[in-house]
Amino acid sequence: MDFQPSEAELRFQQEIRATLAACLPPDIRARAERSALFSADDFRRWLAALDAHGLAAPNWPTAYGGRDWTPTQRLIFGRELGALPAPWVYPFNIAMIGPVICAFGSDAMKQRFCAPLRDGSILFCQGFSEPGAGSDLVSLRTSAVRDGDDLIVNGQKIWTSYAHISDWIFLLARTETNPKPQQNLSILLIDMKSPGVTVRPIVSIDGQHHLNEVFFEDVRVPADNLVGQPGDGWTQAKFLLGHERTTIAGIPEAQREFRALQAFARSGDFGPLADCDWHAREATRLEARLEALNMLEARTALDPEMQGLHFASMLKVAGTEVQQQIDDFAIRILGPGIGGVAPESVRPGGNPAEPGLPGTAALAGRFFYRRAATIYGGTSEIQRNVIARALFAEAGERA
Repeated sequence: MDFQPSEAELRFQQEIRATLAACLPPDIRARAERSALFSADDFRRWLAALDAHGLAAPNWPTAYGGRDWTPTQRLIFGRELGALPAPWVYPFNIAMIGPVICAFGSDAMKQRFCAPLRDGSILFCQGFSEPGAGSDLVSLRTSAVRDGDDLIVNGQKIWTSYAHISDWIFLLARTETNPKPQQNLSILLIDMKSPGVTVRPIVSIDGQHHLNEVFFEDVRVPADNLVGQPGDGWTQAKFLLGHERTTIAGIPEAQREFRALQAFARSGDFGPLADCDWHAREATRLEARLEALNMLEARTALDPEMQGLHFASMLKVAGTEVQQQIDDFAIRILGPGIGGVAPESVRPGGNPAEPGLPGTAALAGRFFYRRAATIYGGTSEIQRNVIARALFAEAGERA
């Protein structure tokens, strides 16, 4: 699909671009340009600034703070937001548990959580993966057993991003005893300050602490914190994963990084490299992949027939692979002695690299961490299975 916005949509794009630029606090923007790790305060302030303009959760239903935009306007907003050097719009709040609460939560739960999710008053983390149950979530072992008005939770979660700064966790646990395992699961909302919750840090290969193990030992959770009906967790999880995988694709962010890398390669120090055959070939290949992703994203957003879970899987597979390819391209350009993998970022001649350019020392951390991009949110192998099943089903219907 060739996305060609109308004049009115172009005006909308300019308005959104100006509003987003005005919303972004300068100190947070500066950290984003240095690829620094963001604090809880950064996420809260960014959410609050967006929410003040009604832009924290425009894709939510209007009754819960969303905007009555057309699909094209939503696509434009997502692209403009992703193109900013800014933190995530905290996806655990906005792209994951928020839509689940809007779709499946009780009225009391919506009243309690929707506004704080939007303005950053509370931050959630995601408790899905377990040791031995990553992409195969149906095999998870964390249990939530009814005890009067409460549920008693026992188990362990792993690779829990930002659990150490989060106020709450949304947790997938086994609550039922149905012979069909998919009907045994429920999503619970748990206060991280509850007695029996323990968070242990995991320092990842980029040297940063954003991952954690979370342990639950006889954690007492009010039954009202169960989302929807007991046993509906698998349906809710699939709904959530569709939102998560589209977010993980990170297409606008990848385009921004590629443009910065190209500008750097054409600068005074790297001008000859930008003209060599290898660079031209690799850059053209990446540019073509990004354009194809742009088209797939537009079709997925604008064509109702392409809004199934497997199209989110397509975006996730293709988007994360391109992220890795861009980082690999950057490392090969910069080399080990030019800040790509060196502790300090130095451009030729001994001058420190400018903030935000791919020559910063942060590139090495990003390169290493993104080895996991084709794993988290569901491995590429699992996504291809999802796509294949959908295509076989469609072929069977046409036969």
